[in-house]
Amino acid sequence: MKLNHIDLRQGTVTVYSGKGGKFRVVPMNDELKKALKVWLMFRNESQKPAHKESQYMFVTERSGKMTVRALNYMLDVYLE
Repeated sequence: MKLNHIDLRQGTVTVYSGKGGKFRVVPMNDELKKALKVWLMFRNESQKPAHKESQYMFVTERSGKMTVRALNYMLDVYLE
């Protein structure tokens, strides 16, 4: 997900290649908006090059953007 896919004012996430390759605009609930605002504040204040240079919402220092596999792994670890 790229930073410009998020519209906090409108409360939407734009998905450009969803299921079946379709374009969708998905509404966000208030909890997600609040969590993304907190993350963006942290990310913008970070001195890490991966945070400063990447156009992606969630990044890793190795590849610059978080992969689906990395996200699945993190969820598995935290849910245990």
